[in-house]
Amino acid sequence: MGDNLKALIALFDNVCNAVKDGDRQRIDDLVPEINRMVRVYRQIVPPDVHIGNIWD
Repeated sequence: MGDNLKALIALFDNVCNAVKDGDRQRIDDLVPEINRMVRVYRQIVPPDVHIGNIWD
């Protein structure tokens, strides 16, 4: 779980910076990592509380 938490924090930081800078390409480049983290989340959290995946 530790590596996933580090990856999630780094991803959050990257998304925030891309939004702050208005860098749409960098946001688009982060989508695969966002989707990977959503898959990790779905493995950890019971199915009845899953968030929707708007990036598929």
